[in-house]
Amino acid sequence: MFKLMGKRGFAVFTSLALCASLVAPSFAATIADLKNVIDTGSSLFHENGDFRIEYNEGTVKLYEDVAAAGSGNLHLENDSYNVTLDLNGHTVQGNTSSNANDATIVLKNGAELTVTDTSEDKDGQIVSGTWGGVSVESGSTFTMEGGKVTNNKAFTNGAQNNHSASGVTVKDGTFIMNGGEISGNNGNKPTVIVKGDEGKGEFEMNGGTIDSGDKTTVSVESGSFSMNDGTLRADEGVNVLDVADGANAEFKAGNVSSKDVVEDHLHEDSTIGDVKVNGFYQVTYTEPQPGPTVPPTLPEPPVVEDPEVEIDEPAVPLAAGPVTQGEFVDYLWRHEGEPEAEPIVADDHEYAPAISWAQSAGIIDAETFDADDLVTVAMVRDILTRFALYADMAMPELTTLADDDDEAVLNCDEILAEFFGE
Repeated sequence: MFKLMGKRGFAVFTSLALCASLVAPSFAATIADLKNVIDTGSSLFHENGDFRIEYNEGTVKLYEDVAAAGSGNLHLENDSYNVTLDLNGHTVQGNTSSNANDATIVLKNGAELTVTDTSEDKDGQIVSGTWGGVSVESGSTFTMEGGKVTNNKAFTNGAQNNHSASGVTVKDGTFIMNGGEISGNNGNKPTVIVKGDEGKGEFEMNGGTIDSGDKTTVSVESGSFSMNDGTLRADEGVNVLDVADGANAEFKAGNVSSKDVVEDHLHEDSTIGDVKVNGFYQVTYTEPQPGPTVPPTLPEPPVVEDPEVEIDEPAVPLAAGPVTQGEFVDYLWRHEGEPEAEPIVADDHEYAPAISWAQSAGIIDAETFDADDLVTVAMVRDILTRFALYADMAMPELTTLADDDDEAVLNCDEILAEFFGE
């Protein structure tokens, strides 16, 4: 060959080859690389240190496309997986071989996967699955927050008749769609299929768009589908919903391109418009208004007779005016039933038993107490505070003791009546 080129041609070829060797090759990581990042919790880097696939506390973020490249599709097959996959504007490409028999992403046995896309253009994609983009099986959960499931296919030809959807298959698992788009898939099956051997497939749609073209948008073979928001679209004359006997579907709110089947599955507080708005019938939910509040009928409270309260009568009524300290203590002693105490004061004193009791009980201070002096505000406060401690009772506020004049004499009958509640 070199001979046919001649010297000049060989020089040109050599220059082109050299230039080509200086250009970095454009390649994608493999799905095997992606699976390894998920399994090990370790990021994958270029030789220069840039991220290829980043792992950060359960979130896997793509910095380049990921392709099966003959290594098989992404399988997460037990409940140890709880992963968020951020497409970040990149593509996860499944096995394009005609011999492949599974979706681009397969979840089984309780695995949990959330797909989102934080890129500015939001053009991250899951593509090229021979049996759809995502298969959610045996108790697993797929949550779609963003990104696209597109350019996948599903057929039912001969041995390949396994009832898989072209977009997402929910088989005894749970699919929650909060955002993103499922469109541009092909084959002769619906875009989303809900089914299950045990009838436990669940699809909850809270946002996003599903566009199925000339095929049914959502087929509920068993299990349930509920739509709270978002958009379902199919070509003119094609139903957005197919519900088998025994399966359940409910539309609460959202937009649909066909309404015939939807009307039969409206939530009891929802309605669907008769005229298309921007190409869609609008399903609207009306919050139920609470009815008038009727207060409950309560039984009449039982009539309780006022209990008879026995109030001690004053042992010796006090004069309506000033009294001596001895007379004041004598009243307290008589009120307590004239308790006996070791004699401290001479028996010839008029109030000797009361003063002896009060002194032994700590109600009076012998150094400050003078039985023959008139009682003052300060003395009354001191004696009653000590008496309250002796009797283990709370000291009343005694509004009649508001005056704080130490020299003032008192009308003690009012104070004692308030103190004892008499």
